[in-house]
Formats: sequence, C-alpha cells, structure tokens
Amino acid sequence: MSQFEFVFVLVSIVLGLGLTNLLNGLATVLQSSWRQVDRIHLAFSLGMILAIFVVWWGMYRWQTNGPIEFGSFAVIGLYTSVFYSISVILFPRDGRMRTFDEIRLSFYSALILYLFLELAYYTVGEFSPASYYPYVWVTGVALFSAGIVVRKPWLDALVVVFWYVIFSSWWFIAQLSG
Repeated sequence: MSQFEFVFVLVSIVLGLGLTNLLNGLATVLQSSWRQVDRIHLAFSLGMILAIFVVWWGMYRWQTNGPIEFGSFAVIGLYTSVFYSISVILFPRDGRMRTFDEIRLSFYSALILYLFLELAYYTVGEFSPASYYPYVWVTGVALFSAGIVVRKPWLDALVVVFWYVIFSSWWFIAQLSG
C-alpha cells in the first residue's frame, strides 16, 4: 500500500461518514413531515453533498504529490473532518431536526473554519490555487461572517447560491483539468 493509498483510506472513511450522515438526515426529513423543513437547511444539506463529492474527487491529486509528512497528514485529516462535523451540525446524531436559525452560529463558524483549513491545505499540498482564489476566499469569509451577524433569510439564500456556484465551478474545472 502506498502512502497516498494509506491517507486516501482515511479521507474516504471520514468523507464517507459525512456523506452517510447527510443522506440519512435527508431520508429522515423526507420520511417525516418535510413540509416543515427549512428550505435553507435543505439547500445547504444538498450543497454539502456536492461539496463532499468535489473535495473527495479533488483529493485524488495528492497521488502526484511527493511524500506526505505528518503535518500534511494532520491538515488533510482536519480538512476532511470539518465536512463530517458540518454534516452533524446539519443533522445531529440525536435525530431531532433543527431549524437553520438554531444551527446558524455553529454552521457558519464551521464554514469559516473550513476556509482557514483550506488555506493550510493549499500550503502543505504544494498546489497552486487559481488566480481568483483569494477573492473567493475573502468573499466566503465575509459572507459566512455576515451570516452569523445579520441573520436574514435573503443573506442565507445568497450564501447558498455562492456555495453552489463555487463548488459547481470547482467540479467543472476539475473535470476539465483532470
């Protein structure tokens, strides 16, 4: 087993657990009274599924990277673990469905943490982010921070659109670039 395969097993387990938790939560919502589901919560849940797939696919590029040191391994572990954490914020293990207002602070805080871990990910991964990445990163931090403070449905909807545009674009670019 190569070093990449060893690390990719961890990535697959952690992201797979997050995906499983999201799908289980969505299935529970659809089986119950889904008329009461907060649309923003549902949109972010589906967006997190997209994000997990995109990140999981993007992790494959580590195969061409050099040896993975412990610091890189720790960053990869934390980076992927935040996705599992977000899935548990969206659908807690106790099974009680929460409104988006109830999880707003922890959800947006986890997204901000994700962005800072992404900086570390790019640093240890020897990957060059796109030239527009700093603008996207700052916009993400600003929107997620505003989501914590402003607490308006229109802003949450704007953040959902931002999330889908970013991850759909990343998926498309990954498909073009291999």
